[in-house]
Amino acid sequence: MDHDYLTIALAVISCAGVFTGYWIIAWRWSQAARNAPQSEGKKALHDLKWIFIFCGICGYLWIILEMFWPAWRLYIFFLFALNIYTWRYVLRMQGLEEVYQYLRDRDRLVKQLESQEIEISRLKKFEHDAL
Repeated sequence: MDHDYLTIALAVISCAGVFTGYWIIAWRWSQAARNAPQSEGKKALHDLKWIFIFCGICGYLWIILEMFWPAWRLYIFFLFALNIYTWRYVLRMQGLEEVYQYLRDRDRLVKQLESQEIEISRLKKFEHDAL
């Protein structure tokens, strides 16, 4: 970018912002998943978290690093790690299907409970009116 300091500054600020956001999301994701029981869904979400982290490194942090030090061998290491988590996720995709099945089941149960509560309150009102 030669001496175009405005473009350099905007690129660094933008990449740092996205990279920092990725890391905050991944950290909060880890905190939320910490107490969840072990399951295929949790494994899938764990792999997605690492895919997210390595995408942040390879896609955004690396642009900043390359401005000062073009370390291609180190970049290949991070791309290799990204490939491991990506393909591990692809080969175990049923884990995320389990998460979505859980969410569908949970939503169905919540709707059933809500309709039961409405029916109970209707019956209580009917009982109260009958007395």
